[in-house]
Amino acid sequence: MIGAPYHRALLAVADEATRRSLGRPGRLLQGRAEVRRYKQHRELVDRYGIDARTVLYIGANEGQDLRVLRAAYPRAAVHCFEPQRDVLARLRSVAAAMPDVHVHGCALGATTRTMTMARSLNHHESSSLRRPSTEMAARFPHVGDWVDEPVPVTTLDEWASTQAITDDVVVKMDVQGFEDEVIAGGGAVFSRARIVMTELAVIPTYEDAPDWRRILDAFLERGYVYAGEMDRIYQAETGAVIEFDAAFVRPAVGGDGVRAR
Repeated sequence: MIGAPYHRALLAVADEATRRSLGRPGRLLQGRAEVRRYKQHRELVDRYGIDARTVLYIGANEGQDLRVLRAAYPRAAVHCFEPQRDVLARLRSVAAAMPDVHVHGCALGATTRTMTMARSLNHHESSSLRRPSTEMAARFPHVGDWVDEPVPVTTLDEWASTQAITDDVVVKMDVQGFEDEVIAGGGAVFSRARIVMTELAVIPTYEDAPDWRRILDAFLERGYVYAGEMDRIYQAETGAVIEFDAAFVRPAVGGDGVRAR
């Protein structure tokens, strides 16, 4: 039987070989999970012929997906949006090590105003502009110590009106139940984005948050197609999916119809 330390050493060698096989993008990636997510992004790029020049990373937190996005879309400017004061320093530090990555210290919503964020002190990735519901405590008992933090909110369209946004546009959203509000404030941007990746809740864990069906319908009504599931979170006791990351794509349309490879 292979001992645990030897097994970890073998996995580390395999991870390094995989990263090397990806060439220059692989140098940014750390671990199998990032390599797997990178391949998921590149599969979408290849299947739908995406030439991303702008990536909007909404709800960037500490930039947990920033290395993957920078590697997967090497020709794009990456814009990160994060309102939490305590995590902005870490996000800016991560962003500073990569070219053409820009950090904006605000949240995005349906209107421009100051809002109260429910911030989890022990799991800041779960902080939201919606209040945690009783389902949060039931499904994620490790998430707690909630405090209120006022944060600036603008709309995606208002922000974009001051920027030089270049197509193709890719959107990565991780906004903890606030997806419908971001969509409502970003009609012009979502009308031109080619890929949107967002977390969908099968069991919403925030008050008044939309479930997966509402967000699915919202993107289908805007001309996107559902391009597949990327990741999922299960409830340990039952194995039920609580939420999953989904990809939506606006295909290029030519005389012979939808183009997807």
